Amino acid sequence: AMGLALLAGVFLFSKLFCSYICPIGTFTEWLSKQGKRFKMNIVISGIADRLLRLLKYALLFVTFYYSVSSSELFCKTFDPYYAVFSGFSSDVVMSYAVMALLLAIPGSFFVRQFWCKYICPLSAASNIFSFGFVFLGIVALYAVLTAGFGLSIGWIWLLGALCLAGVILETTRLKFGIFPVVKVTRNADTCTSCRLCDKACPMAIKISD
Repeated sequence: AMGLALLAGVFLFSKLFCSYICPIGTFTEWLSKQGKRFKMNIVISGIADRLLRLLKYALLFVTFYYSVSSSELFCKTFDPYYAVFSGFSSDVVMSYAVMALLLAIPGSFFVRQFWCKYICPLSAASNIFSFGFVFLGIVALYAVLTAGFGLSIGWIWLLGALCLAGVILETTRLKFGIFPVVKVTRNADTCTSCRLCDKACPMAIKISD
């Protein structure tokens, strides 16, 4: 039930889910506000922004692969929320968790939603799902090749194709597709094309386009 609720939250609200429901997103958003309060927030844009976005897809690939291979949630080894509130239990790999905390806390103080934007594998998964037709197309093609034509193609290739598609679509579009259902949109009828929204956006997205 919790898994279905999580998927529904990602589909419907995506980054709003990250900011207001996800405990890590809520905490890192608070950290970002403290950074803004002391005028220490920075916005990463351009090539650096796009390269950093690759990290969460790489982590999604690794996390999903080892989770399926071992039948254990690999994310438990590094998830900063799980590490802290489990008291760094035996499921946690100390070096992974400490590295995640060092990225999440200082990173989010200086860059809004640093963890969610660049590191979180769930964020990468939600981005892939947001491009609904591409996601369904890749899955359908995989099903046709394996079930229809009897080709022996491991699921890892499907995972790799989905992650690669997510990388390409996010770094070239910087906008979502069908999902989330609830999203911020520009009203073309009232927009004056002043482009102040582009300058104000903490995610470095060209909203006016």
